[in-house]
Amino acid sequence: MINSKKIAMLLTCALLGAAVFAGCGKKDKAEETAAAAESTEAAEETEQTEPAAGAYLADVKASDYVEPADYSEIVLNLIEPEVTDDYVDYYIELYLNEDKVSEEVTGRPVQEGDTVNIDYVGKKDGVAFDGGTATGASLTIGSGQFIDGFEDGLIGHEIGETVELPLTFPEGYFNADLAGADVIFTVTINGISVQTKPELTDDWVKEQKYHEGAKNVEEFRAAVREDLEKQAQESYQSNLEEEVIAYLDENSTKKKDMPAAIVDRFTERFTNTITQYAAMYGTDVPGFMETYYGSTAETYEDDIRGLAEDTVYQYMVCQAIADKENLNPSTDDVNAYIKEAGINLTPDQNLDELKEYVMVEKVIDFLSERVKIADAEN
Repeated sequence: MINSKKIAMLLTCALLGAAVFAGCGKKDKAEETAAAAESTEAAEETEQTEPAAGAYLADVKASDYVEPADYSEIVLNLIEPEVTDDYVDYYIELYLNEDKVSEEVTGRPVQEGDTVNIDYVGKKDGVAFDGGTATGASLTIGSGQFIDGFEDGLIGHEIGETVELPLTFPEGYFNADLAGADVIFTVTINGISVQTKPELTDDWVKEQKYHEGAKNVEEFRAAVREDLEKQAQESYQSNLEEEVIAYLDENSTKKKDMPAAIVDRFTERFTNTITQYAAMYGTDVPGFMETYYGSTAETYEDDIRGLAEDTVYQYMVCQAIADKENLNPSTDDVNAYIKEAGINLTPDQNLDELKEYVMVEKVIDFLSERVKIADAEN
């Protein structure tokens, strides 16, 4: 079961595509002017009223809903990223293994680890059974691709030999007609080949496709290290930000329930996004929620709303900090993010939701720079 915070963050990030932004229009300027001209009494009355449908964080006073945790010093137990020589060597081995070449072998029998080209026919009670016949099949000896005894039975035999293998299918075999059945496979060995791993040389580096700018082993190793260090730093930063969010989530105080209108909006967004994910995985919303959240047909809608409520709470805490620390994004901030993320907004879409997300990112960046890392090993 996925932690609710994790899936909420996943869904929130997934909602950033232009296609999923809500099409609600911004407030009409005349309406804003008229509202500003109302009496103080009317304004105070409005302040106590629940925001209307389609409301955004900008429509409420976040500090009325939450009291952020003390963020003057956030101490986290994290291990600074480190890329060792052994780790670099491990990844270089992966690259070399991916570049293995097949070489034909003659003059010796089949050995463990060889790849053989075979024709075979499997018969039960003298009759060939469905799925038991193939021509020119490729099989690596020791892969466990076939039932017990098949691969071992070919070891020691030469190219051109035909071998009969009396075998028994396992009792739990998925095909009930063959489960526990005695069969005979007649196998002809057409060829033997081995997969050869290239050596790490300057010549291989010049031909490889992984770090094309490298011209020799030293440059290739440096490029691999640089790539791994970048990945490690990105992973570390992601973990740090998640820990900051978790700290705020666990240590902040909710003064009252989150505004229903904003929770409704997030619930709709989450439902739409989950529907898209469910379609990608060939299931429906209840099925997706059962697999990834442990929901049932009776609870999945409430669970989605619960995720929305949790996320609105996190956003509201960040909004309260943004208000206090003057971190609310400007139009330039939002436009810069749109350009950097490559988001295409259509004329009927607005920036309110995106502005909320950019606000959260600014707050998390602000707090992340002030985190104190404790000695995780101690």
